[in-house]
Amino acid sequence: FTQAVVAFDPETASAAQISLMEEELDKLGVRVGKAEQAVKKDHEETQVLLTQYNRYMSAAERLETQLQQADDNERVALEGSMAKLVDELERLQPEIDREKQEDAEAESFAAELRQAYDEAAEKLKKIKDPAHPGTASHGAGQDSEGTGRRTGAKRTGNGRPE
Repeated sequence: FTQAVVAFDPETASAAQISLMEEELDKLGVRVGKAEQAVKKDHEETQVLLTQYNRYMSAAERLETQLQQADDNERVALEGSMAKLVDELERLQPEIDREKQEDAEAESFAAELRQAYDEAAEKLKKIKDPAHPGTASHGAGQDSEGTGRRTGAKRTGNGRPE
């Protein structure tokens, strides 16, 4: 669908095709919005994991300082706590990496959709802007030579311009 929107040629499109493309553009706009919301949600999920990881890392650093100053009795308990923190950090790292990859993929997808939407919207805008040169509506429907022949004119069922 996205390729069809990008390939859409407003210069040769009929009024029905333009109307259909406007509807499809609206649908694409909804998809863009959903994709951008998904990106935001993915970033929030990644940030939660990073915050948790940073807390564990900070706790591990404090424990490291305590371990350096601990006597033998304290050392056993602190080493147990350190092992739990290291296990948790090791568990979180692949999850964070996966979330970052998902973020990048979601961003790329949303950007592609946004670009397709922007391109199609610009094409439709040119059709509706009579002051824009090189469009079907330029010069009140006349061709670029001013011969009076309509360019991009709607065709009736018998193939003649309206």
